[in-house]
Amino acid sequence: KNNPSYQILCSGGFGEHFNRSDYPHAQLMQNFLLEQGVSYESFIEFVQGESLLEDIQLTKRLLSKYLPDVVVVISSDYQIERVRLSFELYCQYPGIIFIEAKSSIFEEELERLKRQEAQGINRLRIMLNAR
Repeated sequence: KNNPSYQILCSGGFGEHFNRSDYPHAQLMQNFLLEQGVSYESFIEFVQGESLLEDIQLTKRLLSKYLPDVVVVISSDYQIERVRLSFELYCQYPGIIFIEAKSSIFEEELERLKRQEAQGINRLRIMLNAR
């Protein structure tokens, strides 16, 4: 809202484990940002993958198309490390900044998700170290 020259790419489609609504995750994010006063003209194409990896692959194509100087990736606080490592492994784009969004889920569920994320983080670190 305070940086109208920024272009926003919302990502996420549908998936049993993260979005079973009638709208793609990207649309839900755009709707929220519009409600917060972000201009509709700030948005570019949606990326509608069914997984983080697919979102990254589709995003990489759009980064090649738009060539932004800075890319800000926003994800939930409990998964930001896995997102960062995944981008490092699959999309080595210069100028990426990662920002975590505070989760508003119950503590018990949050702890379960953190344990699940830790497993994914360990696998990614092994893959990065093997490079």
